Amino acid sequence: MTREERREYRNRIQAMQTMEQWVRFRAEHQQRMLDRARHEGVTLSPPFYGQQLMTDQERERLRERIENAANEQERRRIRNDHREQMQARAREHQVPSSELGE
Repeated sequence: MTREERREYRNRIQAMQTMEQWVRFRAEHQQRMLDRARHEGVTLSPPFYGQQLMTDQERERLRERIENAANEQERRRIRNDHREQMQARAREHQVPSSELGE
């Protein structure tokens, strides 16, 4: 994103009135950025389930945990635990689970 795009993005996020608006906007924005990356031939890491409800620090920590997992079974357990946490967070913020991704 350009500096102007980041500024506009922050302004729109700050103007959101509800968590549902915020989640929907972030999901739509993410899709636009993935589409742009694909068009420009850039490979991005796949999104995490419920990432729109996560802070940047939480996403980075989850990425590290998955990368450092000893095997696929442990990675699966980490992803399943994460999915349950995001579903609980979505219920807490009254965000439909359909907005969380795959």
